[in-house]
Amino acid sequence: MHKVPYHLLIAALLAILIGSGCGSGGQLAENGTPEGAADRPGAVSVTIHRSALQSNAGQDVDLSGGHLVVSALDPVTDQDLIAPLVIAIPTNATEVTVALDGIRVGITRIEVEVFTLSGILVAETSTIIDVLEGLNSTVTMQPQPVSPTPNPTPSPTPFTPLLFVTNQLDNTVMSFRIENGPAVVEADTQTTGTDPVSVALASPGGSPRFLYVANSGAGAGSITSYSVDPNSGAMTPLVVTPISGGERPVSLAVNEDGTNLYAATTATNANHVFAFNIHPSSGLINQIGGPHTVAGLPTKALVAPDFLLVSHGTQIAQFPFVAGGDLGTSNDTSTIDALTDLTGRGITSTLPSLLFGISGSTSTGNIRGFTFSGSGVPTPLLSNPTQDAPAPSATAIHPTRDFLYTANRGDNSLRTYQLGPSGAPSFIGQETTSISNPTDMFIPGDGGLIFLLNAGPGSTSSPNGNIGVHAVTGTGTTTFVTSVETGPGPTAITGN
Repeated sequence: MHKVPYHLLIAALLAILIGSGCGSGGQLAENGTPEGAADRPGAVSVTIHRSALQSNAGQDVDLSGGHLVVSALDPVTDQDLIAPLVIAIPTNATEVTVALDGIRVGITRIEVEVFTLSGILVAETSTIIDVLEGLNSTVTMQPQPVSPTPNPTPSPTPFTPLLFVTNQLDNTVMSFRIENGPAVVEADTQTTGTDPVSVALASPGGSPRFLYVANSGAGAGSITSYSVDPNSGAMTPLVVTPISGGERPVSLAVNEDGTNLYAATTATNANHVFAFNIHPSSGLINQIGGPHTVAGLPTKALVAPDFLLVSHGTQIAQFPFVAGGDLGTSNDTSTIDALTDLTGRGITSTLPSLLFGISGSTSTGNIRGFTFSGSGVPTPLLSNPTQDAPAPSATAIHPTRDFLYTANRGDNSLRTYQLGPSGAPSFIGQETTSISNPTDMFIPGDGGLIFLLNAGPGSTSSPNGNIGVHAVTGTGTTTFVTSVETGPGPTAITGN
């Protein structure tokens, strides 16, 4: 079975399986499927019956907003034959019928898992069937409660530091391994949807496992999901999730636990935030509630422990998190300037923390600073903004909270600001080496390096961009080390 790390509920029962289907006949290959079956697709209709699930205390388990995951696997290799399907559990449903198409002819294991709204596995079952060519095999399954297991403290899992970059002009996402200090090595390239503009990484337990790309193509807004090999950086496409109403996602954010994904979207006369659950074992996403209205055109979504912050126009919307990771009603705070990017560091539910946004044009640039506390209301740090270089495109706070960095297209610079005791920024230096049309940046947790994404000139002779690697000195300023080429039109970067 695909397992979540911890089973939190319910006394164990044996699975009750009822399957139908007849032998396919003919010669079998070593894995138990008919020879040539890989080229012959079949179909399976799975009906899942759901009885009342009870916990040890005899209370019904609330499945409101929960979902089923139905998988078809090779019984020998345990590999998925098709992408697992995530099905919302209809209110008061006694059964759900799911069609699995495109499964190869032969012996197949069907698995069903039942999850609550918060992503807790509460029931599961599996069965073996023989998928026949040209026929619709049927199977009826009754998921049974999962037995409780202890919650041991997981051992840290070694993984390779990774970077991920979206390329808007060729609709791809790339992964890179960080090796031997500053060396960055290309690992994999996969196709995305149209116009990828944002990327978010889910790292449950600190290990990078799932990647999400926002595709903002007009009329075809979607999110592409990938599983990630935490050592090699290889990406496996999972599924493309269309955004309701054709809205275009412009910014993605994942919470710290890697259980929820948030997408800020836009369309004609409609701006929203969508909330999704992340399936803990497959990485597939399932919309929960919403969509939630944003008053203006959103530019950046940022996760804080108790709130999702979304910059839009001259406002920051604060959406409180509610049960299961969905969002409550937002409040808006004026930012004076129209912010294009947000960064926060050390945001907690009890202590005031720092939040910065950037704004500007080809001739000006501003930094707006805020303190942010558990109330969810950003409070301006200074009455006037700190002047920045022209056309700032990205900003980030150093993990120590001692320095703020801005990337600026107007003069192709990476600027460093020292943050005083109150959090007020003071300019202390800038670097321009090998910087060309910067679009985004990422600072890993150790703070020793800054990875600056450059779109470059975008000319016919030099269409590709690059990741510039900049070392952080003891004073907080930066120095260029090396670079690695990306695809054309790089728009966003993230990592672990």
